[in-house]
Amino acid sequence: MKLKILQQIVTKVENTLNDKLEKYLGKGDNGIAFKTTNGNVIKYTIDKNEAILWNKLQNQDLPGIAIVQNILNLASSKTGDTYL
Repeated sequence: MKLKILQQIVTKVENTLNDKLEKYLGKGDNGIAFKTTNGNVIKYTIDKNEAILWNKLQNQDLPGIAIVQNILNLASSKTGDTYL
């Protein structure tokens, strides 16, 4: 059941961003990152504070920091909101 829900999330994000996951890059305590077919990186995180920080840095060109293009809020009636 969990795998089905995760696949639904991945598919929804891919469709929203018009991109596909291509390669697993790594994971940390609160997230997991993938390279996409368009050469972007998609990071899934459960850390709300991290998502809020990246939202503040969106579209800024800062040395040593990747440019954040999109931040998606994933909502669930069972688990509440999470961020991507």
